[in-house]
Amino acid sequence: MLTKKLNLETFIKKSNLLDEALHAMPVNPPSIVQQNKLNPSYWYHKLNLPQLEQDFDLPNKILLHIIDIESKGNPNAESNMGAKGLFGVIPGKSGFKGDINNPKETAIFVAKTLRYLIDYFGSVEKALAAYNWGIGNLAKKGLHNAPNQTKHYLNFFRQKQILPNGSDINMLNKD
Repeated sequence: MLTKKLNLETFIKKSNLLDEALHAMPVNPPSIVQQNKLNPSYWYHKLNLPQLEQDFDLPNKILLHIIDIESKGNPNAESNMGAKGLFGVIPGKSGFKGDINNPKETAIFVAKTLRYLIDYFGSVEKALAAYNWGIGNLAKKGLHNAPNQTKHYLNFFRQKQILPNGSDINMLNKD
């Protein structure tokens, strides 16, 4: 009986060490916890999005958070506005000519698009607003006239620390 107790105590200690080791492991490649294919982190690492962010000089984890807000990691997601896939791309309207069902192809398109929008509008915040609301809407109406959906979208990225709290429309309605 005593040996069983010691074995249990040893097991508990080893499993706690294993938990600590798993949490200390680098996230790339995906850890055991991230094997769920509906987890945005799974796709972030499977598609090697950190490298894509680096290649296009994008903020760290911006693509991860786009997946999170647009699809929650569901590659088959579709919004009521017709946005599809992991990144919420609207086929035909966004200029995307590739296969919407190919996450890697879509990721490259989104990274290129974000780089273009950042360069065109001059800030990550405006680029994200244009990605969500539309380039024409942002260009014609300005960031201060963004609809509540876009304001919530930008606040999501502030909470994820992609956008600083002192950004262009920091004092937006919180409704």
